[in-house]
Amino acid sequence: MILPDQYIEDYYNHNYQNLSKIPENKFMNLNFGRLTTDRKLVQMNIDIQIKKNLRIRETFDWDLSNEKKNPELFAIKFCEELKEVIDPDYFLYNMRNIKNQILDQVSNVIL
Repeated sequence: MILPDQYIEDYYNHNYQNLSKIPENKFMNLNFGRLTTDRKLVQMNIDIQIKKNLRIRETFDWDLSNEKKNPELFAIKFCEELKEVIDPDYFLYNMRNIKNQILDQVSNVIL
């Protein structure tokens, strides 16, 4: 299930109203119906800026067969776990960036 960008924005506004907003990235809606059952895991490579001179690069498997996996919720949880480290100016940007990176990499498998 893909939630609209508004979900992240609402979550952010509710929990981090004092942080500056960063313009929204556009992303395409994906057609998960085109997936076959023989390909369930996709290796994800996430690269985010958490401070001016600090980046995190993470690699993990994304299970496409698990319908409970959600790029938006994953991005929120990922950033929540790093909230003590992430510069407030990069917080909303990273939520959107992680979600978009996952969607882009999944779309490469689907298309």
